[in-house]
Amino acid sequence: MEFWIPKGSNRFHFTGGARFIHGGAMPQEVIVPVITVRQAKSKKDRASTKTTQVAISVLGNKHKITTHAHRFKLVQMEPVSDRVKALTVKVAIYEAETPVSSIETLTFASDSSNLDDRQQSVMLTLLDQPFEKTKRYRFVAKDASTDFEILSQDVTIDRAIADDFDF
Repeated sequence: MEFWIPKGSNRFHFTGGARFIHGGAMPQEVIVPVITVRQAKSKKDRASTKTTQVAISVLGNKHKITTHAHRFKLVQMEPVSDRVKALTVKVAIYEAETPVSSIETLTFASDSSNLDDRQQSVMLTLLDQPFEKTKRYRFVAKDASTDFEILSQDVTIDRAIADDFDF
């Protein structure tokens, strides 16, 4: 293999056409970086290099819904970093597998270490249908890209006045 490199700030002196060269050789044109990659073999080392999505949680544990709209507060448990990736979820209230409220999308991508900065609120509006107090309803957060259920919490829907008067 043969190549030319000018000394110092000398220039290649070719003229015209396909032989035109703008100037001297630059390091990025000559040097090829070599990167060495080692794969972790133990489970402990793999866990320290594995990336995960942020964990989320609902604030409060007993949610009783008495109106057509209810606000839920969710908190991102850890800040986003190199190893912890942002998460986009779709949240709704479900009866079995059927949504009985509006479906809202939230993105948890805060890199703040302050827990108050990582809180988000979502207002869910119930569909116009009768609800039974004895049925099991769940607040569910699903990953927006995979539709995998990330979080589930039981809620009680008791809209006695609205159900009695057909509002």
